[in-house]
Amino acid sequence: MPIADQLLQGLSLMVLGMGIVMGFLVLLIGAMRLMSRVAARFGAAAPAPLPRAAPAAPAVGAHSPDAALIAAIGAAIARFRQDHS
Repeated sequence: MPIADQLLQGLSLMVLGMGIVMGFLVLLIGAMRLMSRVAARFGAAAPAPLPRAAPAAPAVGAHSPDAALIAAIGAAIARFRQDHS
């Protein structure tokens, strides 16, 4: 089989494949639009948002980082930036 025939057959297969994919995508878009219209027509209205509660005050004795931990994290960040600059 000559190379020209093989190239022509490959080109026709490529066009056929692209056409099939394009057709599927068009059908998919159409189905999504149809489902969107059906959902908008028959779907229930969105529920009313719930009222937001006031943020709770932190409990007495809640865990907070101590000064030594904050200093250690700061030193680690400074060392990292020094090594990678």
